[in-house]
Amino acid sequence: MRCRRALELSRPAELTVPGAELAIAAAPYRGRPRELVTRLKFRARTGLAETAAELIAARLPPPGPLAVVVPVPAAPARRRVRGFDSAEAIAAALARRLGVGARACLVREDGPRQVGRDRAARIARHAGIRASGPVPPQVVLVDDVATTGSTLAESVAALRAAGSEAVWAAVVCRAIGGLGKAAAEV
Repeated sequence: MRCRRALELSRPAELTVPGAELAIAAAPYRGRPRELVTRLKFRARTGLAETAAELIAARLPPPGPLAVVVPVPAAPARRRVRGFDSAEAIAAALARRLGVGARACLVREDGPRQVGRDRAARIARHAGIRASGPVPPQVVLVDDVATTGSTLAESVAALRAAGSEAVWAAVVCRAIGGLGKAAAEV
């Protein structure tokens, strides 16, 4: 109960994503929100995707009925190692909560892990995200954590290039001090 209350009391963190009409981070990446994400992502506590979706939904204005929730894809190697994609689990839970559809219509190339890389290395490395087929016209793009914002920006650009007309970006947590001018340069 204390954990849920701590999550409810967490404040949204500022988030800017180039090309997105709206960008929200439900909480800063510290305390209970950080524990939530790390347990989901690195300990395969997939039931926590529901809690993560609840946290995002509490801070997200209602999307239109035609909106589709789209996860930022994990690198294929990370998905194989973990056995699941945390953003995909959160997106499915968020779509159910919002009463809209969900679709994994982005793919990502394999590459080196971002964890532990400094800001410059994260920004310099493009994730190789592209659309894997038709994209919805209205998208709520979802990920677990935004650090520099470059992966979110690349995902928004891929959706726009494939025809999405409106893209909102939403993450559970934003790394403190992680986003800034460089994310806007992607």
